[in-house]
Parts: sequence; C-alpha cells; structure tokens
Amino acid sequence: MPLNKSDVPPSHRLPGWLIIILFASLVLFGAVFYLVDALMTDLHNYRQLREYRDRRRDDARLAEMRGTDFGRV
Repeated sequence: MPLNKSDVPPSHRLPGWLIIILFASLVLFGAVFYLVDALMTDLHNYRQLREYRDRRRDDARLAEMRGTDFGRV
C-alpha cells in the first residue's frame, strides 16, 4: 500500500488533464440535462394551458349558442 505519491507507479496515476476533462463533461451533462428538463416542463405547461384555454373558449361558444351565459365565469 503506497504511503506517498512517489510510491505510486506512473501507470496507476490518473493524469490531471483527464480528471479535468471528466469533471467538465459531468458539469456539461448536468447543464444540458437541466436545460432539457426545464424546456420540457415549460412545453408541458404550455400545452396544458392551451388545452384549458380551448376548453373555456368552446364552453363560452356553446353557452352563446344556447342563449345562456353559464359558460363565462
């Protein structure tokens, strides 16, 4: 079991540039995942609101055709 850095053979050492690349890749993956998740959530909310708006509009049209005002709130 090595006690200090000089006891570790060079073939078993992880180069600093590789550690930096691995960490940067992890950070980049996290950022891309966050952005995709945020965009998908926004898209889902937009679709839900659009469906709600369309239902309200259709209810208002139906109420106008019936001659009532129950479709409007």
